[in-house]
Amino acid sequence: MSVFNDTKIAFADKSDAELRKAYWMFKMIEQPALTKIGTAVLNFSVHNNIPFADDIVKYTLFAQFCGGETREESTKVVNKMFKHGIGSIFDYSIEGKEEEAAFETAFVEIKENIKFAEGNPAIP
Repeated sequence: MSVFNDTKIAFADKSDAELRKAYWMFKMIEQPALTKIGTAVLNFSVHNNIPFADDIVKYTLFAQFCGGETREESTKVVNKMFKHGIGSIFDYSIEGKEEEAAFETAFVEIKENIKFAEGNPAIP
């Protein structure tokens, strides 16, 4: 059996509460109308600096799909996962950017990710 099909491995580091939260988040995301409305409300809230918007994103989507905002912050998640035999891959994203400076920043950050991961078995 592929490790990608073995949920015992994939979710070994998750508590029951984390699994329930993920389940309900994915159930909501699979509803097109709810996703469309939620995206519009969230975009409006973020672009208009509504105070709770950043917290909602960080607690839900960000917490599910990201390990942290910095390499150092992500190390907590990496170590937790590694205790359960799950490796991590650091990435750097610049969605929607087309300026050369943004690509240069991404290049530098990816190089730093490689240096940061060097010799760390949790980040193969």
